[in-house]
Amino acid sequence: MSDDNAVVESRSSSSAMPTIIYVLYLVALVTALPILVGVVFAYLANPRDDVEKSHYRYQIRTFWLCVLYNILAWTLIVSILGIVFGGAVIVFTWIFVLVRSLKGLSAYDKGQPVEDVMTWLW
Repeated sequence: MSDDNAVVESRSSSSAMPTIIYVLYLVALVTALPILVGVVFAYLANPRDDVEKSHYRYQIRTFWLCVLYNILAWTLIVSILGIVFGGAVIVFTWIFVLVRSLKGLSAYDKGQPVEDVMTWLW
């Protein structure tokens, strides 16, 4: 019984910052600026436990993989491979940020750490 109370107390006293950052990442699907604000918040955050630490690492990694995939996309667009392949990578990057943000929000809402922080996909 006391374990259940400890879990509820721990969850209720945790920070809302990971949720705010995930929402900023989702807003960044429309305009790019919020993702920069979100990654700065993630770098400056002081995680209270391993769950928050995994979410901040996941958010930081999402940002840098998004940058990498966008560089790849724009390189393809200006190269001979053209708009088709570059456009496909941009669509993939958009889906990538959407899925990772929703996955992270879901896990954080349940009080769980992100399963595989170091993955290159979702």
